[in-house]
Amino acid sequence: MPEAAIDADGDGDDADREVVEHERAELREFVEGLSLEDINCSVRCSATAARSSWRRLGADLRLFTLDRHRDILLPGNGADRDGHLLVRAGA
Repeated sequence: MPEAAIDADGDGDDADREVVEHERAELREFVEGLSLEDINCSVRCSATAARSSWRRLGADLRLFTLDRHRDILLPGNGADRDGHLLVRAGA
């Protein structure tokens, strides 16, 4: 947390610059302390979380679509037997 508040109207440019430089120095020190193993673990965790979120979003969207358009998404009426939309050639 910065020790000095950043001035919104631009009067304290020197103080603002000092706060930003201090925060950058803290971030740089933190990043320099990371090992390759720390970075790899973070990347793997982020990728797993992103995949999980996309799967949940896809399932929620599919359920919303099925619920909202149940009369349209029937087999033989633009959807397969699982309710997935079918794309017709030339459509």
